Amino acid sequence: MIQREIFDQIFNIMKESFPIIEYRNYEGQKELLSNPRYRLMTEENKQGEVIAFLAGWEFEGFRYVENIAVSPTIRGGG
Repeated sequence: MIQREIFDQIFNIMKESFPIIEYRNYEGQKELLSNPRYRLMTEENKQGEVIAFLAGWEFEGFRYVENIAVSPTIRGGG
């Protein structure tokens, strides 16, 4: 299970990256973590802060990427 601090960092990037109609509210998004098909992958900087994430679903015959985002603080950094 993803720790609350990590989830909060992911959710903040999500809020900064997408219009509100393109993601669930905090409780709805967090509830997905209990679904065994839902996946969250992160990239962290040297300080352990989440700087990017990929959220998706894994099914038997395919994988579906729902969201992918990079923190606004590092966008355009090369």
